[in-house]
Formats: sequence, C-alpha cells, structure tokens
Amino acid sequence: QPRSRGLGDVYKRQILNQVAGEFEKENHREELAKTQRSISRIYQRKKDFKTAEEYIRKSISIYDPLVPQNLNNKVYSLHQMGNVLKDGGQYEASILWFQQAIDLKNNISGSPNYDACFSTLNIGKAYAQLGEYQKSLQVYHQASNMFGQVLCEKHPKYIKLWLSMGSCYFDQGQRGKAHKFFEMAYDLAKEKTQEKSFDRVLACLNLARTTQDFDKALMICQEGLWEGSVHFESKGVEDNPLPEDAFSEFHTLRILEEKANIFQKKYQQSLDEKDLVLALGTYQAASDLVDYSRQSFFTESAKQLLAKRARNIYENGVQVAFELFEKRNNNTFTETAFRMMEKSRSLILLEALQTEAASEIAKIPDSLALQRLQFRKTLLELETQFQLVKNDDKKAQRINNEIFEIKKKQRLFEEELAKNYPIISNIKTELDVLTISDIQEKLSEEETLLEYL
Repeated sequence: QPRSRGLGDVYKRQILNQVAGEFEKENHREELAKTQRSISRIYQRKKDFKTAEEYIRKSISIYDPLVPQNLNNKVYSLHQMGNVLKDGGQYEASILWFQQAIDLKNNISGSPNYDACFSTLNIGKAYAQLGEYQKSLQVYHQASNMFGQVLCEKHPKYIKLWLSMGSCYFDQGQRGKAHKFFEMAYDLAKEKTQEKSFDRVLACLNLARTTQDFDKALMICQEGLWEGSVHFESKGVEDNPLPEDAFSEFHTLRILEEKANIFQKKYQQSLDEKDLVLALGTYQAASDLVDYSRQSFFTESAKQLLAKRARNIYENGVQVAFELFEKRNNNTFTETAFRMMEKSRSLILLEALQTEAASEIAKIPDSLALQRLQFRKTLLELETQFQLVKNDDKKAQRINNEIFEIKKKQRLFEEELAKNYPIISNIKTELDVLTISDIQEKLSEEETLLEYL
C-alpha cells in the first residue's frame, strides 16, 4: 500500500537521523553511509537540493576508505550525487558524477551492466535539460542498446527510458514522436507496475499532454490523480483529490495544472461554460494543494521552488475566474479571482523578501555579510578543486570532507545570524492573503479602492 508522504517524510527523516547517530556511535561506517544516502533522497524529493548534496557527499566520503569491499554501494552514492545535482539544476556537474558511477561499475562488473544503464539514462536527461537535444537522444539510444543487453524486453525500467525520450521529443515540438513513446511507457506501466506507483503517475501525466482527444486526455489525467493519491476513489473528471491524499505533491500538482489547461482548451472548442467552471475548480484544487504542501517542505529554498510552480496556477485561475464573471455576472467569481491574485502577489513579495535584499533590511554588519560571502566563495573553490582531483581517491575524499564541514559551519552561521538578527527569521514564510470582505471593512460607503501596494 502506498504511504501518504508529505508530513510522513518529516518523521522518516527524523528517524533516519536518529539511526545515523546510532551507527556513528557504534562506528558502523557502511550502514551510516547507506543511511546518509537515504536521508539525501528524502531531501531531494522535497526539493532541498543543498541539504541533499551535503548528506550524499558525506556518504561518498565514508565509502572511500572502505573500498574495495564496498564498491557497489559507492556506485549507488555516486549515482545519487548525480541525481541531486541534476534535479537541482547543476546539469554539467551531474554528468561528471554519473560518469564516475559508470566507470566504477564497469570496473567491477564489465560493460554493459544494470547500474550503468541508469547512470547513462540520467546523463541523457541532463543533456536534455541543457537544451542539447540531439546529444541527449544519442545518449538515450546508447542507453536503449544497453537496456537491450541486460534487461528482458518488457522490463519495467524501460518506462523511464521511454518517458525520457518522449519528453525530449516533446520539448522540441515533435508531439507525434513524443506521443508514441509516452503511449509505450503508459502501456508498459499498466502491465508491469503496481497500482499507485510513480511510474504510473508519470506515464499518465505525459500521455495526457500529447493526447489530442480532450475527453480521453481528461480521463488519463483523472487516472493519474487516482494513481497518485490515497483515499481518492472517484474517477469522474469533475472531482479532484484532497490535498492530504496526494503522496507526490509535485506530480499531483502538475497533473491538476494539465487537467485545468485541457478543460480550457476544450471550452474553446465546445463553448460550454461547464468546461470553464471545471477548469476553475481544478485550479482551486491545485491552489489548495500548494497551501497544504508548504508545511511538509523542510526549507525555504524548497518552498520557493513550490511557489514558482504555483504562480502559473494562480495567473491562469484568475483568467478563468474573470472570464466566468463576464459571462455570468456572479460575484463569486470575482472573489475567487481576487483571492488568487492576492496569493500571486504574496508569492512575489515572499520571494523578494527571501533574497539578498533581506540582508539589507536586517542591517547586517558588513563583516558578517563578508563572512557569508566567504562561505560561498570557499565552497566554489573546493568544488573546482574536487573536479581536478576526482580520480585520486585520497585527495577527492579529503576535499569531500572539507566541503561537508564547511557546509555544516555555514548552516550554523546562518542559524546564529537569524538568532541575532530576528528580522531574517521573522520574514513571513507562509501566504497571508486578504479577502474582498477584509478590504471592504476598511472602506466607507463613499470610498472605492483602485489599487494598493
């Protein structure tokens, strides 16, 4: 049975940290390294890539003196480092780590091998994110040849390969080719994976994006919402899961956004206002999920990534609400539009306050601001050194340890800074949204508000 994630991830992280502490006390180095890797995955899923990177670096540094008996586990940690950097937008750096994982695994098992297949696949994903689509497709075809040599014809791992190839074609505007790969991934996911799996959720999301029949695309979205939720049994397109039922917030958010967009496109063809109403209801469900999800994201950097995803939802929701008001002259729609505009404005303000401008607001002394900058400069220098000596295990291990320790000091410094300059920690981290009635209470009968800051 799938577990509801969100706050569950918080508890899992706490337990793993306790376990890691016990392993460290008992000097169980290999088990500690595995636990560090598991903690890294939780932070990665919650989009806190900085902390995820810290934990996986520590895992790698632990494995270095344990080799050769632990080479396979080191491969997994090298691959995880690549994943963290790739998902965090450091695509070129991620390629280097994936290649290290491939080289080490090839030395252990020869080529091709199971693990090298997936590191190769992820190199293709990194090139796609860099916009180097032809190079990406070349790597995907290389991965496909490797898959063919080490996996059976209908192995579930082909799902990830086909989704990646489809996305590469989709991003180039080749929707027909993309649809072919998405359909293959969807069919294989239905045949070979369990219900409520991430593979099924992603297969539904991507197939819906390229399905031209709107009603069929909506049903695929609905299937994806069902696959990605617990306690959500309705498959009718008018229904959406409750925020607390989503076990993968980002995937569910993407499906809701896609579903609302399809309703809008369908309205342009049908001119049936019901489609607009359903689009607005879906945007509202997505908005509710954003609000709920913020409490389970550990850091502000992760919450800001969620906020960036939310902005399009608010803007499109406002557009649909105003369109419905023009057609039905119902003030309920203006209230909905106003609330979504307020959420969008709050996000913009929140992001502005959480930038370097916060340092100026807090009146941080130049000496501390310089120390803050020095941490970043040192880390950049160490990263550069690491790339130069990565093939020398002893030197690479030493630099890895230095990076981990500097980041730990950086975190303690930031915590002390927030303690001594409370305005930094007091900057609002949740959305505080006005309603129309809040503003009306402030105005007399003779006053009209045109705009406020």
